[in-house]
Amino acid sequence: MNPRLIAPLLFAISASTVWGLSANASESSEDNGAVAALPQIERRAVTVDIDVGETVTVTLTDGSETEVTVFEVEEERDPIRGVLRRADVTLEINGEPVTLSAGLYNLPVAVAGVRVDCPVTLGYMVRSGTDRWGIEKDVRLRFWPGEGPLTAPGTFCYPIRQKLFASATYFDNEPVDGGNQIAETVYYHSGVDFGAMEGVTEALAAADMLVVSARGETMPEYEENSPVRPRGDVLYMLDGRGWYYRYSHFHTIYDSIQ
Repeated sequence: MNPRLIAPLLFAISASTVWGLSANASESSEDNGAVAALPQIERRAVTVDIDVGETVTVTLTDGSETEVTVFEVEEERDPIRGVLRRADVTLEINGEPVTLSAGLYNLPVAVAGVRVDCPVTLGYMVRSGTDRWGIEKDVRLRFWPGEGPLTAPGTFCYPIRQKLFASATYFDNEPVDGGNQIAETVYYHSGVDFGAMEGVTEALAAADMLVVSARGETMPEYEENSPVRPRGDVLYMLDGRGWYYRYSHFHTIYDSIQ
C-alpha cells in the first residue's frame, strides 16, 4: 500500500477514530478524478456481544468454531466521581478459563487456539453522555484465528508521519474528567489522539479509502445510517473492510481531498 498524504495537523493533539460498521465500500477516486474500484479487504476479526452467564458459539473468519462463556464482569469505579476506571471479564473459551481487562491498549490474548480481546463492557454506558459503542450486552469480545496477522498485511498503516508513540496519546474509553466539579455525565474518550506539531506534522491515510465527508460536506448516500457528523476541520473516510475513519482537528485539508 502506498499511503497518501492527507494534511498537516491543527493541534499538538489530533484524534483518529475507526468504526467497524457494515457499509458498501465499492468506489474510490483516483488522482485524476476518475472513479476506481475500492479494494475489498478481508476482515480478520469477528465481534460478538455476550451477556454474563451466556454461552455462544462463534464462527471465526477461517471457518473454525469457538465456544465461549462469560462468567463475571468486575468493574472498578472511583468512589468520588463514579467513573469507570477498570473492567475485568472472566470467561471460558473452549473449556479454558481466562480473564481479560477491557481496553484498546491491550493486544489480543492467545487462549485455547484463538486470540481474543475485550474492547468495552456495558458499564461504560452508565452515565456516559453519548453512546459511542452500540454495545448490546454485558461484554464485547473480538476473536481472531490462532495464527496469522490481525489484519491483512499491507492494508493498514500508522496514520501520522512520525514514530509510533513518539508523544503522548489519549486512547479510546479513557475517562476525560477532572477539576473541582463533578459532572452529571462522563465523557469516555472516543478515538486516538496523537501528539504532533501544528501545521508541520503530516497525517496519512491509514488505508486505501474513499473520502465520504470533508470540510463539512458529505456525500448524500452517507448522510444517514453512518457515523458521519460533518465538521469543517474533519474528514470521514471508508475503506474496503467497511470501516469508517474520522480524522479530526486539521490545520489544513488539501484542496485535492474532495
